[in-house]
Amino acid sequence: RVGLNGEITTVAGNGQTAYNGDGLAATATSLYSPRDVALAMNGSLFIADSLHHRVRRVRPDGVMETVAGNGDIEYGGDGLPAVQTAVPFPWRLDIDAAGRLLIATGGWYWFDDLRLVTLQTDGVLATIAGPVETAFDGEDSVGMPISAADISDLFDFAAAPDGRLLLTIWDDVRVFSVAQSLPVFNGDALLLPSADGKEVYHFDAGGRHLRTLDALTGAVRLSFTYDSAGRLASITDGDGAVTSFLRNGAGELAAIAGPDGQQTTVTLDANGYLAELTNPAGETQGFTYSDKGLITMGVDARDNASVYSYAESGRVVSNQNGAGGGHGFSGATVGAGAVVTVTDALGNATRHVATRDAAGNQVRSVTTADGATTTLIVGLDGATVKIDARGIRTTTMLGPDPRWGMPAPLARRLTQTTAEGVVLMTMALTRTV
Repeated sequence: RVGLNGEITTVAGNGQTAYNGDGLAATATSLYSPRDVALAMNGSLFIADSLHHRVRRVRPDGVMETVAGNGDIEYGGDGLPAVQTAVPFPWRLDIDAAGRLLIATGGWYWFDDLRLVTLQTDGVLATIAGPVETAFDGEDSVGMPISAADISDLFDFAAAPDGRLLLTIWDDVRVFSVAQSLPVFNGDALLLPSADGKEVYHFDAGGRHLRTLDALTGAVRLSFTYDSAGRLASITDGDGAVTSFLRNGAGELAAIAGPDGQQTTVTLDANGYLAELTNPAGETQGFTYSDKGLITMGVDARDNASVYSYAESGRVVSNQNGAGGGHGFSGATVGAGAVVTVTDALGNATRHVATRDAAGNQVRSVTTADGATTTLIVGLDGATVKIDARGIRTTTMLGPDPRWGMPAPLARRLTQTTAEGVVLMTMALTRTV
């Protein structure tokens, strides 16, 4: 540190390289090739302790601790506490506007695994970009999500105050800007597209949904009004038909009135849970709940009952309908994922597995009673891979909608291959409007 008087003082490191752990004064702690530092608003100093494969923090009280990395050199994957996974060769640090620490790993010594990760405020690591096999390069990267960009030649990055991420690449004379993934709230309204880009949702400053618009014509498909307490009062469709929500003196929902005046009455129990629904024909459905608010029984207008049971954790264990059908559910946690088996009334079991692979991709598989397995991989690079029971792989790379960008992604490239790698089909898709 250079003081205001121009004097240099040591704030971290003891001149030795042998790792000697955490909990010591920063000046008594060994560092090995520190490559970068970042200063947080609370006075914490973060250090890229490159050849110890850790990110260290000098707390405001002067004590050193590790916040990311366990000393290994193979990245340990996302979703784990940062101190339990590997952060190989960290070489660049910055802190974004949300207070998250951004870390470039694998650079200078380990280019095959160069990536940008973020240490989230809950202490868990998440990959922002790299390394990806299906990355778009050069001009083709413009408009793509950062997770799909090739950053193997990353030279430097910086977090801008407005939430953008700025990148520079070796041998490229440009600075790339990574915008926030959602439209920016302007203080009066927020417009969000639907996933397919066909609708636009208009919210006010309080987060209330005001209108649903046709994304192409701008016509109002639905509009919503609220009472003085912010509760939903009415919904009007594009033809002017109004559905109203009627409340009692306590503000509780009492009835739903259709455009032609027909009403469905609503009865709540003492806890405010839905107890009965009676339609305009006088047919009533009833609902009962546990002391934890979980639905235990639903009875339709013909007195057919559906019964639900739960484990102590609140997860559903079984359901049974009035005809004697139903399902049993059993689950277990496996690493950072979960396995759930669903068994029907005939004893047929379907196994669902949801986890993440070492690269941080979501992996979901379903195995039916006959042993057929379908797998879906949702990649960090914007690609989805579906593998059917025959082993045929359908890979879909997403690209930005020309109007809404990545909040409404569209399929940009689709490839289908056999289990042996033979290409069956390749399509490139574009949209201009």
